[in-house]
Amino acid sequence: MTGSIRRGDGFTLLEVLVAVVIMAVIMTTAFGALRLGGRSWEAGVTRATDNERFRSVANLMRRQVSQIIPMTWTDGTNKRIAFDGASEQLRFVSPAPQQYRQAGLFEYGLSAQRDGPDTNLILSFIPFNPDSEAFQRPARDQQLLLVEGLQRVSFEYFGSPGDAGGRGRTRTSTQPPSWQPRWAADATRFPDLIRVRMEVNAGQQPWPDLYLALPAGGGQ
Repeated sequence: MTGSIRRGDGFTLLEVLVAVVIMAVIMTTAFGALRLGGRSWEAGVTRATDNERFRSVANLMRRQVSQIIPMTWTDGTNKRIAFDGASEQLRFVSPAPQQYRQAGLFEYGLSAQRDGPDTNLILSFIPFNPDSEAFQRPARDQQLLLVEGLQRVSFEYFGSPGDAGGRGRTRTSTQPPSWQPRWAADATRFPDLIRVRMEVNAGQQPWPDLYLALPAGGGQ
């Protein structure tokens, strides 16, 4: 009896190999797209978190600086404004924080503090002592970490250079206002604006310069 040899319905080895290669390419592409999507999602969440943190910090500082009390201290026969502005530290007197239910004044400080290779922005708050003639030193539990892991924090002050002269200098009000790296406590007036610069490390989202407006008309 004669018969013909018929080919089976299965796949050849070559066809199986081609199918495996195609499947591997599809899976690799899908995994890459999934990973890219995950990174984009994570970056978006990080950016939103950083933006929200900046808004919270900015609102806190704006609120307290906008309520600065133009007080003065008496040093013998001289008067000093209750304000001390350095390049890495700022101190002033303002109303009690919102979480305090009773009225009162507090001494506030914003300072750049080194933490290893990084710099942190610290807020200090001390109940105001009416018998004091200078700013007090805050305790550890009177300090709040606002921003950590920065490269550098600096403060600048806008006003008339004549108003920010040192002790014994001739003060003139004819010079136009400009940015100053320091606002001395023996100035005759408070500055008009404060600029806070927070420089970040490589790979971090940059923080824009923050401008804080003081109440108008501050002076001795």
